[in-house]
Amino acid sequence: SATFGKSVESALIYNMQYAEEAVNNGIEKKMDTWGKPKKARGFTMYRNITVSDISSQPITLYFKVERKSKKDNNNAVLTLMIANEFDRFYKIDENGEMFAKAKEFLNGFADPVAAANLELQITAQDDMVKKEDKSLKKLRDDSIDYEKQKKKLEDKIAQNTRDIEQQEKAVATQKEQLDILIKQRKN
Repeated sequence: SATFGKSVESALIYNMQYAEEAVNNGIEKKMDTWGKPKKARGFTMYRNITVSDISSQPITLYFKVERKSKKDNNNAVLTLMIANEFDRFYKIDENGEMFAKAKEFLNGFADPVAAANLELQITAQDDMVKKEDKSLKKLRDDSIDYEKQKKKLEDKIAQNTRDIEQQEKAVATQKEQLDILIKQRKN
């Protein structure tokens, strides 16, 4: 059973070993042939549709997908409630055959949900590749900058070495002139 608004209604509960987003995407894909859903009290609703696998009469399906627990991102609980075309929910004890068929119908969601999960994994991996490529590009750019800085530093070192040599010559010249002046002193 599940709570809809303030009332408790008969429902099928289906545990799935996929993330909530994958289950929602799988439901959307599987239910695509019945049109766009609407939202109603936290449920995704497909109103007055004919699903021959469940009933020959028009029915309204209410889906809700929630994470199994706050800490568990990889398991979701899928809840399905069934109502007639006048929005009266069917009771499992009065419509056991319909709920058995609905359970089989839910089993058919495994492949679309697995495919949706794979698409999410591909998207996540593609994002990771893009992120790593961006990091690699930055490292390569940094390497080029460091090489330029290294070249500038090597040029500065070479210039400094030339300046030292010139300064040593200037100091030697000044010392020679000092020596000449000292020798000119009269004792």
